[in-house]
Order: sequence, then structure tokens, then C-alpha cells
Amino acid sequence: MQRFEHGGNIYQGVPVTLDFSANLNPLGMPPSVKKAISENPERFEIYPDPDCRELRAALASYHGIAPEDILAGNGADDLIYRMAFAKKPRKVLLTGPSFSEYEKSAVFSGAEVVFHPLNPDNDFLVTQAFVDEITDDIDLVYLCTPNNPTGVTVPEKIIRATAEACMEHDAIFVLDECFICFTDKESSIPLLEQYPCMAILEAFTKRYAMAGLRLGYIISKNHSLLQELKGCGPCWNVSGPAQAAGLAALQSNDYLAKGLALIRTEAEYLKQELVQLGLRVFPSEANYIFFYSRQPLYDLLREKGVLIRSCDNYPGLCHGYYRICVSTHEKNEAFVSLLKEVLHG
Repeated sequence: MQRFEHGGNIYQGVPVTLDFSANLNPLGMPPSVKKAISENPERFEIYPDPDCRELRAALASYHGIAPEDILAGNGADDLIYRMAFAKKPRKVLLTGPSFSEYEKSAVFSGAEVVFHPLNPDNDFLVTQAFVDEITDDIDLVYLCTPNNPTGVTVPEKIIRATAEACMEHDAIFVLDECFICFTDKESSIPLLEQYPCMAILEAFTKRYAMAGLRLGYIISKNHSLLQELKGCGPCWNVSGPAQAAGLAALQSNDYLAKGLALIRTEAEYLKQELVQLGLRVFPSEANYIFFYSRQPLYDLLREKGVLIRSCDNYPGLCHGYYRICVSTHEKNEAFVSLLKEVLHG
């Protein structure tokens, strides 16, 4: 199962002092969220609302849509698996590389997976060539913007062209925007009205550093699709603490702006340091940096208590590709110092 491993696995091997493998908001969980899940724990003795009514209403207000357009899940990956089991696609189109849970869920549901390889000489940009692979035998299409692990956003014209092709060929189009908040790009939510074949994945995980609470959601104007997805999972799939945390997070008005300002400054610092060390750094727009090193880094850094994401198990990538998060300046400086030791002694 090594092919489907993820970042953030700090639970084995040498104790991790610096985890640069998981891409969360470097500010950590908002104080309002910590307060919401620690106060009045007795309220979690009752079953949570299986329809997440209050949370969906708050999300609807946040995004400027209707509550009926939203289905909450136990993280975005819960909804990815629901999509596979609800639609039972024969063939799924993905980019190579892309988030591995798209592939894993498709394989588990019995689908054939088709990878469209992205080109490192083009900075792994998604182009019209991807859209051209959407034919009548494709049932489900995934795009991630910014892509994981490259951090490159998908051009708006390609998103729209993908939606058009999926409408023409009767395919479902899932656009994963879990990292869009860390870029200067706008969400594609306005396109949903025009394209009922389209759904957008979002999550609190990265935006609010709530990975352990597991809270994601999917947005679509295709309400029959959302009902299908709802029917392919357990009744109480979003816990009471997760719903309370989501409500509190949405009220953290200045939190995202502060996190984004920090990320932009620190991403430039890290990119400059990596380039000076002779590494090939790709133009990531997200809260993580994607780069290539001829010298193996993962095991050497792991021995020093530093965990990074080796990307050699992504389709289309080989040994030497790595992804690191953007953290606070203190942690970024510590990481760079240890990286220099590994590279140059």
C-alpha cells in the first residue's frame, strides 16, 4: 500500500521534530475552534445532526450559495469514496501526478483509471490535451487546483473546457479546490449553475489546520447527485465536535488573511533558499513547495527528525521529487539549516 501513503504520518520511526510533509495553515487551529470543542463537552453526549443543518447554512452564507447545494463529509476523502461507490464509474480520468485518493477510490470501486501525464518541462501545467482525453467512455473526471503535489493551478479556460466536455460526454466532473484559498485565484463555484455535471470539493483540513477533526464538503447544483452521495455513507458521518469546529472556524474572520500573508512571505523565503542550494523549484502557488533534488533527501532528513513528502509514489513522478509545506519563519529557518547539513555537510 506504499503507493497510497500520504504526508503527516509522524507515528513511526525516529520521533519527528519538524513535520514538513503535511500542508496545513501555519497559524495552526484558530483559537475560536479550540474554544468551541473544549467548552460544554456535555453537548457531544447526544447524536450529531446527520444533515449538518447549521453547518450547511453557515457554509451557504460563506460561499453565497444555497444550503441544498452542500453535502458535508468526514473529510474530503470521504466524499471522494462516496462518489466512486455512488456512480460506479467504468473509467476515470486523472492527471499524473494527482492526489492518490482519486485513484484508490476508483480502483476499489472496480473502475479503470486513465492517467494523463503532466510535463515537467511545462511546470506540470494542465492543458487542452487533458480535455481532449474526455470521450464517451469516460464516466468521472478529477482535477485538482492547485494540483497536489505540484501546487500549480488549473487555468480557468481549462476548467471551463473540462466542464463543457463532461457535459457533452455525460461524465461527472469533480474539481478539488481544497487548497484554492492559499492562492490568488477565484473559486469556480459560479460555474456550477451552468454545469450540473460539475461538483467542487472543499475542506476545513488545510484552511483551518483541522486535519484531526475530519471535515470536508462537496458543492453542486446537481441535488440528485448529492442525494446519491449522501446515501452511500453512514448516517452520522460528521461528528458533533467537527460540526462545532466548522461553525467556529467560519467565524474566524481575520485568520485566513493573516495565514495567507504569512504563507506568501515564507514561501518566497523557502523558494529562494532551495534555489540557492541548487534544487529545481517549481512555481507552486499553494501553501507547499514542489522541488526536485538529484541527491536523495527523505531518509537523510528523517534521521534528523525532519519529515518531508517524497513524491515518488505519485503516477508520473520518480525518485527525487519532493513536497514541503510552508511553515512559520522559525520552523522554516530550522528546516533550511538541516537541509544544508544534508546537502553539503
